[in-house]
Amino acid sequence: MGLMGGYQATSEEGKSYVYQEYLSTLVNNYKLWPAVQLANFYFVPLNLRLLVMNCSRVEHILILESKQSNRRLIHLLVSSLTRKLKKGCEDGTTNM
Repeated sequence: MGLMGGYQATSEEGKSYVYQEYLSTLVNNYKLWPAVQLANFYFVPLNLRLLVMNCSRVEHILILESKQSNRRLIHLLVSSLTRKLKKGCEDGTTNM
């Protein structure tokens, strides 16, 4: 997870990133899946249970991916602004 996020495997930043991401994802999984399973077993007919689970999984994957892409976009914007500020400080200008 950290390597795919662009972090070094041995860096502390990468380790903390993986720990935070894993923990938040795990907590969100524990919030969602027990409720989906209970509703699926108590309210959904047997022949539709597989369809409900597959739709829930697709929705959950989409939620996780949108969360991850938002973080990538924020990281990209912050790094871009930081580079522009550093370049402006070196040049003596602060215009972006």
